[in-house]
Order: sequence, then C-alpha cells, then structure tokens
Amino acid sequence: MKNTKGTGLLKTTVYCMQQEFLRHLVKIAGLQEITLWRTKKKEWNLSVKVKNRPQVLYLSTRREPQLPRAFKRLDAAVAAGQRLCGSRQFKLVLL
Repeated sequence: MKNTKGTGLLKTTVYCMQQEFLRHLVKIAGLQEITLWRTKKKEWNLSVKVKNRPQVLYLSTRREPQLPRAFKRLDAAVAAGQRLCGSRQFKLVLL
C-alpha cells in the first residue's frame, strides 16, 4: 500500500507466488529478470519478471501467500533467487 499526502491509503496490486509455484513457472515459461528491491524498512524483496507476462511476480511467504516475503539480509535474498532458477545475475534497486 502507498500512503500519499492528504488522500489516505491507495491500494496497489502486488502479485505474489510461493517459491514452489514460482520455480515451476520460471522453468516452464522462462526467466526475463530477477530484481532485489530494498524497502524503506531496510528489508529486501525479490521479484521475478517472466517472459510473455506483463506483471511482476514477488516471492511470497508460506504462511501469508498474499504478501511479499521480506528478507532482513541481502545474502538470504540472493540465495532464494538462486534456488528459483540458478541465476547468478541480479538487478538491485535501492529505494
């Protein structure tokens, strides 16, 4: 959710997927890019762009599959990305 001045909360759509399903989708459809996002809370989120799909998919937790998984350490986020597809190239975005 985004908070803007004077307008309250705006809901943004975030597409999340658990690791098992996301790994299977990447294997079938192909991977375009993996991005690691640093949030303002100093946490890391992992997103995947799959070929021929317009939306960006975020790695979710097992307990709450609707929320993106927040990593406290960068190396844990990189390891999760490597488990998804075995890629060694990541795009880092610092906010």
